[in-house]
Amino acid sequence: MIPTDFNNKITTKKGNIGEKLIDAFLIKKGCKFYFPGFNGSHLFDRFCYRIKKDGTIESFIVEIKTKPRRNNYPDTGIDLHSYNNYK
Repeated sequence: MIPTDFNNKITTKKGNIGEKLIDAFLIKKGCKFYFPGFNGSHLFDRFCYRIKKDGTIESFIVEIKTKPRRNNYPDTGIDLHSYNNYK
């Protein structure tokens, strides 16, 4: 049986695991974040910010990709078109 619901797709479930790992990492680094409040396509996964020791605010966007490790190739796991869009 092929899942038709976005949340039941294997790739979505793997992505959710990756997002939880990154969320935990960001929280340990003192970051707070916002993310799209809906399922489906969106521009980025997280908008993050943290207040640095000197009082300045550092903000950045995080796009999370959960891919298997490729030991023989030093690649990013995304295609060139997506890379250029993110850049």
